[in-house]
Amino acid sequence: MHIVATLFNSAVQGNRTLVAEVIYSSLGVDNGKASVVTSSNAYSWHIHLLVTDIPAYLEALEELMNENDGDVFIRAFQTFGTGLGGGNLVVVNSANSLEELLTNNKGYDVFIEKTIDIRTPIANGIYQTIATFD
Repeated sequence: MHIVATLFNSAVQGNRTLVAEVIYSSLGVDNGKASVVTSSNAYSWHIHLLVTDIPAYLEALEELMNENDGDVFIRAFQTFGTGLGGGNLVVVNSANSLEELLTNNKGYDVFIEKTIDIRTPIANGIYQTIATFD
């Protein structure tokens, strides 16, 4: 397995360009559903934000998490090393399928109203896990 991982990493190294470095630090805020994501090819949606009132944002996020009962694991991270104008918070939603990820959307209108003045979206992306190495 180590040889396969090394070959895979070598191939990826030759086909990528470094665009950013970000340090994630867990805030301990999540919906407690880590165990629902069991797929080896799970999907993750990373939403990078610049938040001016992190406690208020996290309170609204926890309300949003309580509103949604789907099979999506949601967690928040503080970020560092993003440079001037970069974000300071990342919300990561993870699910077994893209459909599950994108249909976990109850309560977003209220959430957006509560956070619109304290957050600026920086970037977001949806990623699928291709391979995992131990």
